[in-house]
Amino acid sequence: MEATVAPGRTTASVKVKGLMLTDFPLVPRDWDAVANRRLVSSVKAGSSYRAHWKCHRCEHTWEAPVAQRTVRQTRCQRCSTERADGLNALASVRPDLVREWDTEANVPLRPDKTKATYDKAVRWICPDDPEHPGYKMSPFTRAKLAVGCPLCRRKAKAQERRAA
Repeated sequence: MEATVAPGRTTASVKVKGLMLTDFPLVPRDWDAVANRRLVSSVKAGSSYRAHWKCHRCEHTWEAPVAQRTVRQTRCQRCSTERADGLNALASVRPDLVREWDTEANVPLRPDKTKATYDKAVRWICPDDPEHPGYKMSPFTRAKLAVGCPLCRRKAKAQERRAA
């Protein structure tokens, strides 16, 4: 794979020669093996084959040429922005986390307008001890994993070690 920036352009133009699986190792994780007639290992990176994709994060499905995913380096439209459509908003997907959202620190973002798959860190408030300082974590990580306040997590681990 060779990336070059054309004069006067701010985005890279990617020339592809090999297989998608080897040149673009992260793209195949969205390959929908059930819906596609071809194996991911047999598809060239710049191919015009119109493939079926299933997002590894939000499970949204769509159709797009392989070249669009590799040459133009596009990704799931639903996950590609922080704006939510209501169904994929953090407040809809994980309403229990809304009370931990630090409204003041996260302006202009709001949990009802931010996707649960948003991958930039935002501020959270500890629900168990409001005296703890706020902590940063992406909504994606906070929504998917059973982790929260780092101070509470450390205290719990220390208590477990003492009890053992």
